[in-house]
Parts: sequence; structure tokens; C-alpha cells
Amino acid sequence: PLDWGSVSVPGGGASLAGSAQARPAQPPVPNDSPLAVRERLLADPVQAQLLSERNPRMYEALVSGDPQKFVAEFERHQQAAEQENRRRIRMLAADPFDMDAQRDIAENIRMENVNANMETAMEHNPEAFGQVIMLYIN
Repeated sequence: PLDWGSVSVPGGGASLAGSAQARPAQPPVPNDSPLAVRERLLADPVQAQLLSERNPRMYEALVSGDPQKFVAEFERHQQAAEQENRRRIRMLAADPFDMDAQRDIAENIRMENVNANMETAMEHNPEAFGQVIMLYIN
């Protein structure tokens, strides 16, 4: 068997065993945490541009360079969305035969159908959602 402890890390000059003992392992950041979202947005300029168009306050917090400001704005946005969802559920539960409630129920059903159709299309026809380059060899 190979002894991986004696392998040197490029640029570090220390072996793998030595470098692993020198610094404790950082716990991984969950993908849905505000800091992970911030890092993904900073790494992808297209998504950052979309954020600037759709949510200018969160974009300002992103480009401010202060992670805590972004986390606070991200959490404020999530809380507002949760409050809106709870308000909508209360309205539907109060009078399910109200015209506005019926309209919301119909919209929810329509969106569920659209999402189901999209999942089915992506599963059975993935080539329709990307560029397929054909290679022909004679």
C-alpha cells in the first residue's frame, strides 16, 4: 500500500499528514446558508446581475463587502416571504369560497401542473433544455 502521509502538497512544502494536523478542519457551510448563497452570487456575475435587477437592496448588501449585512438582508427577505405565505394560508383557511381565495387556489393548482410538466419534460427530453453537439465520424 502507498503511504499518502509522505506526499507533499504543492506550494505548502508540508506533507498531507503534517498539514492536516497543523490546522483543524473547518465545518462545511450548508448550501442553503446565507454565506454559501453569498459566495455563489459573488462567483457568478450573471446571477449577481439578476439579483441587482430583481432585489436591489440585497444586491447592495452583496457588493458592500460586509457578510453580516448580506446575512441580515437575506434573513429579512426570507422572513418577509414566510409572512406573506402565512398570510395567504390564513386567507385561504378563513373562507375557502371567497373569490380571491378561489383565484389563489386555482393559481396554485396551475403552478403545480406547470412544475410537474417541467419535471417530466426535463426527465424525458433533457436535450430540449441544452445545446447538443453532434459528432459524426466517417
